[in-house]
Amino acid sequence: MQFEKTEKFSCVYIDRDGNPVDRPKNCPVSDVLDFKDFPILNSETLVCKNVKSSFVKLVKKGGETVAETHFKGFKNLLFWRAEQSPYICIEPWKNLPDVLGKEDIEFKDKAGVEKVLPQSVKTVKRKIIY
Repeated sequence: MQFEKTEKFSCVYIDRDGNPVDRPKNCPVSDVLDFKDFPILNSETLVCKNVKSSFVKLVKKGGETVAETHFKGFKNLLFWRAEQSPYICIEPWKNLPDVLGKEDIEFKDKAGVEKVLPQSVKTVKRKIIY
């Protein structure tokens, strides 16, 4: 993954059941996230918190861009792989997913949830380019 900006964010792995996985959590300061260094195994999610970039590119070893995901207005990125899938999914999130075993928090009180006044509209977009 090639980020728009140099990033230093914390990463958390979550397994298919929502449990945190004990693996390295500090991504290096860089504009590149190499999944060889941070592998996503079957049905796992790599949660990257507080991303500064507004887009990320999926690039081949030679530098060719395969896809771009633009996510201006989102603070967190989730990378996940479905069971036995050769693909990695890129999913922007405002708030962070719940982790099993932690106390339930009312949705309106979760970090990252934005409140919209009645009769108001808030629009955020993501764009995927292949």
